[in-house]
Amino acid sequence: MSDIFEYSDDSHEDSYEAPPPPKKEKKKRQMTPERKEQLLKQLAKGRETSLQNRKKKKMYKEVTKKEKEDEVDRTIKESLLKKKKNEEMEEEVKNLRLELQKVREEKNIKPVSRKKPEKMETIKEEEKTPISKQTEAKQTETKPTVSIKEEPEIRSFSTRKKNIWN
Repeated sequence: MSDIFEYSDDSHEDSYEAPPPPKKEKKKRQMTPERKEQLLKQLAKGRETSLQNRKKKKMYKEVTKKEKEDEVDRTIKESLLKKKKNEEMEEEVKNLRLELQKVREEKNIKPVSRKKPEKMETIKEEEKTPISKQTEAKQTETKPTVSIKEEPEIRSFSTRKKNIWN
């Protein structure tokens, strides 16, 4: 086993590189009083402008929030007005029906039925042109028919509790 692996001896440590020598530290620059004063002024100005920008953003957010709340309030108000108008209209319809019923009772008029008349289809006779005796025979055998077409009953799927039109 020792033939395969070679063990390192202390003799190979000479080839190991030593760490580089430490760099010389630079001296800290001394700031002149004029430069220090200028930097302090710039810092104060920057803080002031950032404060103004934050105030602007805050005001903008408040205004947009208020506009959104006003929009919500306006839509709610419109919805309530529509609902009130619908209730007023239903009340008016109810009153008009009562008036109509009173007038009918005074004049003894029967209410008009609201059923639609049934539609009837008729087949028009076409002018005959003699093509051959066989086709004429077929045409004479078929009799014109009248068919009655019934309309399907119309159903409403309303969510209202009471139908206001009946």
